[in-house]
Amino acid sequence: MQGWRDSMEDAHSTMLALDDKDENAFFGVYDGHADEGTISGFASKNVWLKLKEHEAYKRKEYQRAFEAAFVDTDAAMRELELGKEAGGATAIAMLYTTDEEIFVANAGDSRCVISTKGLAKALSVDHRPDLEGEKARIVGAGGFVTEDNRVNGELKTRLLAPARALGDYFYKQRRDLAAKDQIVTAFPEVKTHSVTADDEFVVVACDGIWDVLSSQQVVDSIRRQIADGASLQDCAERLLDACLSPQFGGIGCDNMTCIIVALLHGQTIEAWQEKIKERVAAQEGYPTPDELPAFFSPEAQHEARLHWENVRQQERTGGVSTPGTGPLRQLQLAGALGKEGMFT
Repeated sequence: MQGWRDSMEDAHSTMLALDDKDENAFFGVYDGHADEGTISGFASKNVWLKLKEHEAYKRKEYQRAFEAAFVDTDAAMRELELGKEAGGATAIAMLYTTDEEIFVANAGDSRCVISTKGLAKALSVDHRPDLEGEKARIVGAGGFVTEDNRVNGELKTRLLAPARALGDYFYKQRRDLAAKDQIVTAFPEVKTHSVTADDEFVVVACDGIWDVLSSQQVVDSIRRQIADGASLQDCAERLLDACLSPQFGGIGCDNMTCIIVALLHGQTIEAWQEKIKERVAAQEGYPTPDELPAFFSPEAQHEARLHWENVRQQERTGGVSTPGTGPLRQLQLAGALGKEGMFT
């Protein structure tokens, strides 16, 4: 969903079979900034490719392969002079192997969360500049963290919220330092998770969602909707709608991308949905609220939706003319992304 932003800078990758030989699945979300999606778009087409082609991947050394894929993609873009002046993208990618293992590589403030009988468990860490390890690297490389928790290099005009990202080469100019030791690094943190029968689904999403709702609220929203009979596509659309501010300014105005991966455990999608419905009804595991989580007033969102639908209708019939930079062009209420990944 583009939301209120002037352009859509997010990109994503979904590969249900990354390689014909092993059929591992890959999902990635790339949250671009300051370059209209150049870095995020390139990353979405290349991280998965560099991952599967690396020798470490072929040896099932997936952490090493992920680290190389992120750093090599970053180096390739720099060689091509993409993002030369400005711009970058946070990156989070999930590999689900046929051995029932999940590997999550993250560089930035996007997030991966798994629902284990309704309990949200983080499979990644948000790389904010004030984290002890991040701040130590930033300062050690010659940068500093501002009072409002942003990375600042040498110029006060350049501020960055995430401590890790692809691109943003202004913060990667120390030739005496390795890629992982720069002020801002593309080197990912990789976490692993062994899938159990209690695991229900995984959510991979950018910070446009997590800035509005907590990990548990996102899991609650999806679980409640599944129990009520919604498809994963509908779950994603309603989740993004719930995170969209009814008016311009503040939280809820960012681009938003969300991928929901269903862990079927050999079941059909219908049986999987029924299993979650039964768990929710019996309050098995972490209890799921009856109502969907909400940050913004449902009434305000409804009024905003009606308003912009009316404006669209008037524009289509020639009743009004809105400038290209107005909120009509920025607001895409029906533009949610929902991807279903279903594994047996």
